[in-house]
Amino acid sequence: MDGQTEVINRCQESYLRCFASEQPKTSSHWVPWAEFWYNTTFQTPIGKTPFEVVYVRQPPSLLRFLSNETKVVVAVTIEPSERDEALGQ
Repeated sequence: MDGQTEVINRCQESYLRCFASEQPKTSSHWVPWAEFWYNTTFQTPIGKTPFEVVYVRQPPSLLRFLSNETKVVVAVTIEPSERDEALGQ
């Protein structure tokens, strides 16, 4: 591998370790968030984020989830609230 790929892999590994260190078996749950983090992080060599390169627009903003705004099953409210907690960390 080239040096840049190793740096990216190390960053992704650190990201996953931060969120899954207490429960290593849940690391697969955080992979999509690690991908989102990488794809929305500004890359100096290309002068934009990978998301912008592919979709030619800014990545969507993540909105804060308010649990009292929905009457749907509790399972639907768990993931957004976990996301908000993770983003807060």
